[in-house]
Amino acid sequence: MSVSSPAAARAELLWCLHGPRLVDSSGLSELALDPQSIRQLPVSDWPILPRRLGRRFELIWGWALARLPGWQVVADEVQVYDNKRTVGALDLLVQRDEQVIHLELAVKFYLCRRGLSGGRASDWVGPSLRDRLDLKLNRMRTHQLPMGQRPVTRATLQALGLPIPDISMAVLRGVCFSDWRAPESGGAGRWCTLDELEDAVSEAHVLDRTQWLGGHGHLEMKGGRDLWVAVEQQLSRGAVQLVDSAGVRVMVVSPSWAEPVPE
Repeated sequence: MSVSSPAAARAELLWCLHGPRLVDSSGLSELALDPQSIRQLPVSDWPILPRRLGRRFELIWGWALARLPGWQVVADEVQVYDNKRTVGALDLLVQRDEQVIHLELAVKFYLCRRGLSGGRASDWVGPSLRDRLDLKLNRMRTHQLPMGQRPVTRATLQALGLPIPDISMAVLRGVCFSDWRAPESGGAGRWCTLDELEDAVSEAHVLDRTQWLGGHGHLEMKGGRDLWVAVEQQLSRGAVQLVDSAGVRVMVVSPSWAEPVPE
């Protein structure tokens, strides 16, 4: 599924490539690009993108790097095998000048659990409750990034005729959402439950899931009961993301999401 206009495509491109890092103190070596070069990229051949956000994010990065001067995409989604068993994958292999770079790409949305300060990475949990910021950072540091230099990876790349990366780097983007009743926990966005929506948000635009990465174009505002109904209709398929009249992202979850986590 593609975004609807060149302007929306450019907005999505800029969000994905130059949007906020998920956390500033991740300790990960992250790739940086020249913002001016990004803004000059044409979007006339904008790719058709899937709905799945992770793959959508990866394809946008690959598309853009292939068009930046001095960059070349060597391969993507390289499966690494050990005796015919898949042990991992390299998201992107790119080359800039003479340097080959292994990139691991991730886009995430995390909410600070109710009653926690947000000061620890473990305070931030995915809207489906199946993901947590500290676990994601640890996996990137200990598994995904080191995969680029492991002997089994070198053997796989040599068998495929691909170059060995000189360095591995991360691209980690996303939004952290603070509890709307405790915004001091530091997230750029806010979250609330469905039964709190009318108190937390006066009016907002309901994003389609493909618009979570930007490119939403014109904002059609809803408020009161109309907003509640629009969110409730989507909530059965997972958390719903809004943009309010001030441009702040709001994540709406079911009331059960906010229940205390069992010890």
